[in-house]
Amino acid sequence: MKKLILLIWFAHIAAVVCAGDVLITSFGAKPDGHTMNTVAIQKAIDYCYSKGGGRVIFPKGDFLAGTIEFRDNIKLYFEKDARLLGSTNVEDYRNVDPFTEGLGIDVGWALLVAVDRKNIGIEGYGVIDGQGSALKAAHILKDTRPEGQRWGRRPFYYALCDAIM
Repeated sequence: MKKLILLIWFAHIAAVVCAGDVLITSFGAKPDGHTMNTVAIQKAIDYCYSKGGGRVIFPKGDFLAGTIEFRDNIKLYFEKDARLLGSTNVEDYRNVDPFTEGLGIDVGWALLVAVDRKNIGIEGYGVIDGQGSALKAAHILKDTRPEGQRWGRRPFYYALCDAIM
């Protein structure tokens, strides 16, 4: 019986050590709505993943970003009044898992991406705002191709490809 209790206690300690909470501001993210935070947020996710997973926390504030890629065992947690703002510049997005849609247009750019990931999620009380109208307006000014070709670059809010939540 003592061995079983000890084994359960060690398993609990190992889970606590491996998984935890990580603040994106600890990796340089700025909540001002103007600073591009893609790299800082991705560093927080990658660090949390390297420790076994856990919650990547967005505190109160406006965090501007381009493509953010999930890792296994990661939950994004939004505190009250936290906002993830999608960049209004299409060049800030990556196409992590490209595909061609039914009309032959290459698509796949997204704000949040999870390809072949498991145990992921989004929780909390904040907001994810892709700023689609502003992105569209900015894109029209730069991209003069026909509309059917132009919208292939417009990012999705998220792309979950074979991801298990």
